[in-house]
Amino acid sequence: MPKQASLEQGAELLATLSVGQSALTLFTVGSGCREPDLLERALACLANARIAEARLLFIRFADSQDALLSKNDPKAIDAAVQATVIADALQQHQSFFAKGARS
Repeated sequence: MPKQASLEQGAELLATLSVGQSALTLFTVGSGCREPDLLERALACLANARIAEARLLFIRFADSQDALLSKNDPKAIDAAVQATVIADALQQHQSFFAKGARS
């Protein structure tokens, strides 16, 4: 991180890294989870900088894993956690992620 970067810029960079890592994890575990179509729509919204819609879809996807969570399914737990990480980052840095739509 450059010394002249602000704390906000550092936070945005870390959020971007977290979202990217979580998205990659979801690509690998998502197909074995409930509602894979919902996950696909959430990722598509994220890719198209439709941040508010993506956030809601990631929340719905995480919530949809409940039936598998009660069985301690590791894929479902990981998928729910990763989707929640993305949803939280999108909430905390919504204007930053929305900049992709204006670029």
